[in-house]
Amino acid sequence: MPYTYDLTLGLPHTNHRFFSEHLLMKYAGHFQWQSIAAAAGLPLSRLRTTAGGEVYASFYYIEIIIPDAKPLESFRLGETKLRRQQIWRSKKLALFGRH
Repeated sequence: MPYTYDLTLGLPHTNHRFFSEHLLMKYAGHFQWQSIAAAAGLPLSRLRTTAGGEVYASFYYIEIIIPDAKPLESFRLGETKLRRQQIWRSKKLALFGRH
């Protein structure tokens, strides 16, 4: 299922080298969980495990590919970037996402 998000770079997303990688991961993670909630048809606060427990943000593996032609330092304040999020399930054990 594809989901699309806009991210306008502001001070919360930047550091002295402009777009910050760890802040990018926080927003990508937020978009991931928003997509999961949308796919489930529930708000994040109502997502539960099969045992009824609350879910929490956990990422097992993250691969980041930043092209040489567009390094993080090339992004500036006020730029709006379109983020496409794709999620899929594997054997009812995990959800995968790609931005």
